[in-house]
Amino acid sequence: MVGYKRKEFDYRLKTTYFQGFRHDYLREHYLPTLNRFRNEGVRAAHGMQPVFTTLTYPNHISIATGMYPEEHGIVHNSFYDRLLKLTIGLDNRDDGQWSYPKVEPIWITATKQVFI
Repeated sequence: MVGYKRKEFDYRLKTTYFQGFRHDYLREHYLPTLNRFRNEGVRAAHGMQPVFTTLTYPNHISIATGMYPEEHGIVHNSFYDRLLKLTIGLDNRDDGQWSYPKVEPIWITATKQVFI
């Protein structure tokens, strides 16, 4: 894809994470918007096998980096970044802070590409 301009490709990827959302909620409850996403979008047929069952952020970072928690170091929904001297968590993770150099989330990689 290197060299293509964004206007030639207008694909979007939306990932949605639900903390505490049981696997059977879509069957047991009336959730029309989520059912529409499921029926009209792309999804994993058998769901996702979480890398850290009870916490959202370690799973999110594993999906975004392709690494397991023991590699990227995020094992909780918040963590202290020693270089930034800042606690990063679910409430401020999108502020652009990320100083751990061996872990590059997909959104950082994408912004470095020509087609973005």
